[in-house]
Amino acid sequence: MERPPPAAQVLKTLRIVVGVLMLGLLITTLMMALMTQTGRTQPQPQSGSELMLLVVAGAWVVAAGTSFAMRGMFVSQARARWDGARGDNPEEALAPVFMASTIARAAMIEGAGLFGAIAFFVYGQTLALLAPLLSLGLMGLMFPANDKFRAFVHEVTGKI
Repeated sequence: MERPPPAAQVLKTLRIVVGVLMLGLLITTLMMALMTQTGRTQPQPQSGSELMLLVVAGAWVVAAGTSFAMRGMFVSQARARWDGARGDNPEEALAPVFMASTIARAAMIEGAGLFGAIAFFVYGQTLALLAPLLSLGLMGLMFPANDKFRAFVHEVTGKI
């Protein structure tokens, strides 16, 4: 059986991945806002723009809720993995599950933020920019720090 990479390496890679997701969302949102504000492109007032705001808000709430629900699913998966690998170091055994969980959750939140940025770009509804801002904030809260990884390991194994 192939050994997973050391937990420290997984966390380092994970920080890069989540940071790039956050940076991509930020740059995309800023570019769309700058293009709109400088007049390079003008959103056309369209019927249904208020409805689009509700869709963006709903999409963000669903993405955030699903992201939190996914955490529980990944904890269950990690418990099964840990039960099958009792002799291993828990951090080494659980790091790949933590990585998959964090990437999936961050990507889901990023998607909702991008949807808001696109809605702003197309419809010109400034309130749609709340979606990328809230997404960046939530992704910042789930940024993979050592203490978050240790809390994950503790939740799965009951050990610190």
